[in-house]
This record gives sequence, C-alpha cells and structure tokens, in this order.
Amino acid sequence: MKNSHDFIYAAVSALPDPVYVFSENGDYVDVIGRGAGDGKMLIGRNIYEVVDRQLADRFITIIRETISADEPNIYEYDFEEPSCRVGGAEPGKIWFEARVAPFSFMDKKCVIWLARDITEQKNTESRLKETSFSDPLTGVYSRSFFITELNSFYHRFLRTFRTYSVISVDLDGFRETMETYGQKVCDSLLVHVASVMRRVLRQSDVIARLGGDKFSVLLPDTDSKGAEILAERLRSVLETSEITTPSGKLVLTASFGCSQVSAQDEAYENTVSRAEIAVSMAKLAGKNTVRSIL
Repeated sequence: MKNSHDFIYAAVSALPDPVYVFSENGDYVDVIGRGAGDGKMLIGRNIYEVVDRQLADRFITIIRETISADEPNIYEYDFEEPSCRVGGAEPGKIWFEARVAPFSFMDKKCVIWLARDITEQKNTESRLKETSFSDPLTGVYSRSFFITELNSFYHRFLRTFRTYSVISVDLDGFRETMETYGQKVCDSLLVHVASVMRRVLRQSDVIARLGGDKFSVLLPDTDSKGAEILAERLRSVLETSEITTPSGKLVLTASFGCSQVSAQDEAYENTVSRAEIAVSMAKLAGKNTVRSIL
C-alpha cells in the first residue's frame, strides 16, 4: 500500500500545474506538483487567510459539494490578482479550471484540487467573441449581434413595455462614389460615418453596420420623437463634416428612417421594416433628410 501511495504521490508531483489537498473546512493539507512553486507555504493555513471572502466561500461550497456527492467534478473560477495574497502572478484577471475529486487523507474527508491556468484560453475566447460581434472595417457591431439585441429588446418590451426605437441609415450616392473613387475611398467614408455615430450617439445606443453602406441604430428607452432628434443631429454633423480620403476631402450625406416599437408588432422585424420604409421615404424626399413612421 505504501508503494502504491508513493507512486501516486510521485506521479502527481510531476504534474505541471499545482495540486492542492483541501480539508472539508478549507485547510491546505498539502500542495504538490511542479507548478506548486511557493504554494508549500500555504500548508496549514485556511483558505480564508489566502483569498478574499467571496472567493473563499465559493471554494468551500465546491469542496463540500464534492465531498457530499463523492464524485469528481470540474469548475471554472476567476479572480483579480490582488485578491490572492500569496504567489507572484501578474496583475489582472486570472482564470482557472479546477478538477476536484473527493479524497481521504489520514481519516479526514478531503478533496484533491488540480488547478489549471486557463487565462490565455479565456482571453482568446474573448477576442474571438469580440470579433464575431463587431464589423471588422468600422468597429461598430455586426449584423448578427444587432439582430440578437433587437430580439432581446423586443421580448423585454413584451414583458415590461419599456419602449425603444430604431434608426435606419442609408448613405446618399454611395454607389456613384464607389464608381468614381473606388473601394479604398469608400472604406474611409464608412469608417468616418461609424466614428461620427459613436461620437454623436449615446453610450447605451447599439450601432451596427448591416452591410455595404447601410447602418442601423437601436435606441433603448427612446420614443420616435427622441429618435428623430438623434437622427437629425447625425444628419447635420455628417453634412457639415469634411472627410479626408486618399483622393482628397469629400462631403457625405445620409438619409434616415425612424420607428418606435409598437404593441401591435408581432416581432422585432416589424419595427425594423417601418424604419427601412421611412428611409425610402427620405430618399424620395430628396435625400439628406429624416423621416419617421410610428
């Protein structure tokens, strides 16, 4: 039995990540593994002495749930570096995956806690998520994210009757500009429009590029009148701003269509459809103007 125990201990000691042995009440019974580092200094201390109370409470819950279930489980947790008062981790949020299994040690109920640092994995996932949410050229939200938000706000409206509005934005003469100046100049124009929208609109407003020269904005807690005011402000700023492009300075205008969610709407698409019709009305009225449909 001793040889078996020594073999298991030697195998665990060779692991690259730290392995903790916790008692049922959160005492550090042992810290092993090549990644343990200065973790040996934890032995004999309680988890509440090492991490902040909120995280310690979570650890105790995991430990006791694992012992009660008498089967291994996997958990993810994170903390800001200052919350851990030992070790030499770099500042910032650190993510770990914990593989926790029940274990008897000297007639005590314990758990083995294998902690694997997954911070880089989480950061990569976050970057990929941000990429899928944003338009790569302009940096505003993507069409897919915008649709998700519209659907969410529509269902919130059904529950709470908190209103919202949508502004559809269609650049004037964009096709002709493309034919005259080419893709590079048009890309500069699109980036400029997105920059103006971020500057003029509120932080809570959801700005998206739907494709080509079409943008749309979701305005939380805003009625149609408020949407018209914001759309007019955007129209005015665009009209009066010169855009520096590889082919010189240009002036760009846009047409705007506004609509407010209605109790008669059967889906988020109804509000969007009215805003798009309003854009067409603005185009027919001579472009560079704002129209609204309730």
